[in-house]
Amino acid sequence: MVMQGTARANNSALPIGSPFHGPVEDQGYTQDVAQARKLLAEAGYKGQPIKMIANKRYSYVFDSAVLVQAMAQAIGLKIDIEVLDWATQLDRYSKGDYQAMAFVYSARLDPSLSFEMLTGPKATQPRKVWDNPEAQEMLRQSMLTIDTAKRLGLVENAPAARALFNASLLK
Repeated sequence: MVMQGTARANNSALPIGSPFHGPVEDQGYTQDVAQARKLLAEAGYKGQPIKMIANKRYSYVFDSAVLVQAMAQAIGLKIDIEVLDWATQLDRYSKGDYQAMAFVYSARLDPSLSFEMLTGPKATQPRKVWDNPEAQEMLRQSMLTIDTAKRLGLVENAPAARALFNASLLK
């Protein structure tokens, strides 16, 4: 929808063209409005707005933000979009100075580098969005070996990583 038919949906950190992108990554997520509303209520959400940063330099970034805003509205989550120029958005990303952000990552040829863009200690790397010691250890292990089969096993452990990620969202 946002890419006007020029790309396939991919909600994995691994690009579709990567030899490490496989059936696990193709699973994606399913939409469950009732469950999302339940989780919001359990988290104590009271309708306070969340500010999402986007830019219009890359139209698909802004279009993605609008799509996310609409999807969030369907479950009762209020997202206000703040449009910034690309340089300011990149600066805020690097500093970790945002609540939510529509952002793009260029494809990384190495799967560890794909996950490294997202995973790490926020205390020393505020741009990281997922600060989880178990996930960081999985990432570290993937960077210590050149054995493709072993690395693939770590990457295919994505369901465990996904469960860690989903659990961390509820904290």
